[in-house]
Amino acid sequence: MPKGSLLEVEELRGMLGQKEVVVLDTRDEESYQRGHIPGARNVHEIFTYLALSENGGYEAMAKFFKEVFGKAGIKPDDQVVIYEDAMDNGYGQSCRGWFLLNYLGHNQTYVLHGGFKAWKSKEYPVSTEAAVFEPTDFDIHPNSDLIVTTEQMIKAINDPAIVILDVRDYAEWIGANSSPYGYDYAPRKGHIPNAMWMEWYRLMRHKQGIPHFRRNS
Repeated sequence: MPKGSLLEVEELRGMLGQKEVVVLDTRDEESYQRGHIPGARNVHEIFTYLALSENGGYEAMAKFFKEVFGKAGIKPDDQVVIYEDAMDNGYGQSCRGWFLLNYLGHNQTYVLHGGFKAWKSKEYPVSTEAAVFEPTDFDIHPNSDLIVTTEQMIKAINDPAIVILDVRDYAEWIGANSSPYGYDYAPRKGHIPNAMWMEWYRLMRHKQGIPHFRRNS
């Protein structure tokens, strides 16, 4: 069993082919078709879906991904490994997948450390064949404790016991840009009062030119 939420490519190489290991490729369909980890199932919706109050919020999101992950054939006892191209160019696609599955109650979920680029750097096998699997009735148990509501955040602003971290790009932090999706994508620019800035990219280091998360081990 893997330890923690990050799975090294060497670990996944040894797990491939096991009955209860599901690999999810979060990239777009064209990239997936050009080559992917053997047996990986393409779930690009992890990146494209946005939960907004206008489209039903978190309740609608849970229903949407119940169907998506059911179509991906995920069973309750599966160990799910999620990857993107690299940790610095996919807007956190694999981490989004990790959060979504954990939020919906599937805790045996791991992010492939270094992504597809790290896999290819080891010259591990790459396939162009689409995965074959049976859909399932994906059971969900949303964990609301993983999400802070607007009301909770407002109360946290002046609570000295709570640290608010803003991990966005510098341009977003200073209010020069609203979102990586577009200059005026978000209705307002700036950051939450009393937040501390810790840009996401500063949490990474390059190993043989491939971004990996910084960690002690």
